[in-house]
Amino acid sequence: TRPMGMDGAGPDSKKIGVWGMIVVGFFWVHGGIYGNEAMLMAGPPLFVFIMLGIVPFIYSLPIALIVAELTTAFPEDGGYVVWVREACGNVVGSHHAYWVWVIYVVDAAIYPVLVANYVDTWIPMSEMRRGLLSMGIVFFVTAINLLGTDVMVKFNTLLAVLSLLPTLIFTGLGLPELKPSRCLQYEGEVDWALLVSWILWLYCGFFSLGTLAGELERPRHTFLVSIAVLFPAVLVLNTLPLAVALGLDEVASNYSAGYFNVLAGRLAGRWLDGGFQLGANVCLIGLYNAAVITAERSMFFLVNCHFSENIRQFTDTSGKNTCGSALLRWLLSTSQTGVAPLYILFNALCAALLVWMPYALLVEFSMLLSVPSILLFMWSFVALRVQRADVLRPFRIPGGLATAVMITVVPVAISISYAAIVATESLIGRSSAGRSDRRSGSAMQPIYQVYSMFGVVGVGCITHALFSRSRFRVPHAMLSGKAQPQLEATHLQPHGRNSSSWHDCRVEDETELLNGGEGTEHFRSTPVSASRACQIGGGISRVVTSCLDRGSSSNRGYFQVPLGAEA
Repeated sequence: TRPMGMDGAGPDSKKIGVWGMIVVGFFWVHGGIYGNEAMLMAGPPLFVFIMLGIVPFIYSLPIALIVAELTTAFPEDGGYVVWVREACGNVVGSHHAYWVWVIYVVDAAIYPVLVANYVDTWIPMSEMRRGLLSMGIVFFVTAINLLGTDVMVKFNTLLAVLSLLPTLIFTGLGLPELKPSRCLQYEGEVDWALLVSWILWLYCGFFSLGTLAGELERPRHTFLVSIAVLFPAVLVLNTLPLAVALGLDEVASNYSAGYFNVLAGRLAGRWLDGGFQLGANVCLIGLYNAAVITAERSMFFLVNCHFSENIRQFTDTSGKNTCGSALLRWLLSTSQTGVAPLYILFNALCAALLVWMPYALLVEFSMLLSVPSILLFMWSFVALRVQRADVLRPFRIPGGLATAVMITVVPVAISISYAAIVATESLIGRSSAGRSDRRSGSAMQPIYQVYSMFGVVGVGCITHALFSRSRFRVPHAMLSGKAQPQLEATHLQPHGRNSSSWHDCRVEDETELLNGGEGTEHFRSTPVSASRACQIGGGISRVVTSCLDRGSSSNRGYFQVPLGAEA
């Protein structure tokens, strides 16, 4: 079941069709060529184009197919934060949701910074003014998103059209200038850490396509059509405009952020320069919106997994007719925006603070942290094929378990290889000073990527330890057997014909882990009466019932009767 806000979100909230998914997904998986100039600083063109041509088929396409299967099987907002929790349980799932939130809120902050850099090439500004412009973009998009999902989709449609048009004109006019030999140059050093991070950053957006699964109309049809449109579009848009640019200027050192609009002006004059500047800025605004949508849903899912009942009780006990209670209900309502405005505002505040950090640092920070998240996603896909084999999958990748494992091999290998490259460079340092000069002076060395990743993970572990100590501690008297709590009959419901002695209960979270489970276990058809249910299992049973006494940590609850359990 999907985490809900104060007013829930049922079938009536499914507002996004094929076109809406394409225009929103366009900014998840691509958005435009703007910012891709920096790839040519990572190595010779031949290596860049090889990566751009191969990675979509061995990395993005498997991810897209996996997301399609899981989206149709578990159509809930949140995407792979939902799937990891389904496969790995609440503890691992909560840590993963936190990582995904950090990844995307950091990624979101990249794009307003790029907008300011592009504007700076047109109208020179001080660092302070660039930061203020970036913050203004954040607050503008936030205001649009607060108007509701329908407005957000229309806004993304406008952004997609304005973003693509200058790119298409630039590519069309520049085709006669195409010089394939320049794309085949291979002399020079390759900064593999920077190149791989850029390529993965370009193509990792397919993970996010499941973020709005709970709001899609006809999920199978909508999702498959969207992938059929987006995948070839991404492949062409990432390669052809870059090849045209090299035909106009082959000097790689010129390709800093914002150089594409300079080439556009050189190709067709000031009108295309201005149009390209507008298209670049519009594209980056769309990319920010796409990233922050994922950050909002991830945080919403994480908080509701643990505090949904607390939030509901708090709002129920607040005044009904005061201005404060009306504001609180609006902040926690999901009826218009799909996610509570509270999370939209909080993520906007985080992004507004992050835009003051260096651009290249933000890029590399989020890429290394994404590696453990990707590995958990791949594991969850395979695990759910086994654990939840009975779940209806309207779209299913052909083949059995062996095929499911094989399709994850290359994405997992690429992710591990990137982490290995960063670790190696962190240990041995850069091979030459020239390589470090390619990067912006604000970019961090690989060792700081490692520090940042472990820092984020460490903060999550510390927070979990403190949270568990205060919220989930089992009373000593209960563990010692001095108290024997009784299981209320409302937590157990009859299953099957012999309703007096057969029960089907679902245990989640730490309760399962204590029992040796893997995140979601079903105790099926156990011949035990309700009066003796809490007496079986010794200390484990007492821990389970203590969880029941302290209340549910999510809208699912620790014990549930699964759908269809009643005969």
